[in-house]
Amino acid sequence: MSFYGLSTLQKNNFELASKLFVTAKKELSESLVLFLSIAKASRAEVETQLLICQRLEFLNEEITKNAFKLCDEIKRMIIAILKNINNGNI
Repeated sequence: MSFYGLSTLQKNNFELASKLFVTAKKELSESLVLFLSIAKASRAEVETQLLICQRLEFLNEEITKNAFKLCDEIKRMIIAILKNINNGNI
């Protein structure tokens, strides 16, 4: 049995990562940096939703832990791309 919100969170994380890399290929300018800033904020929003679900005990510990791992992975990807842009590698 899965909680509806988790499916939405998983979909949002997947779409966020997909959009991130599609945009990275198409735009190598200031708009990409802006998009990455928005992506960071969206990730933070998902993390906040997870915290709320966790506190309300809508999700079990294992599901919450895995969802937070996905958020952390996305955060690391965004930071890595921003560093590469700043270093002129993209």
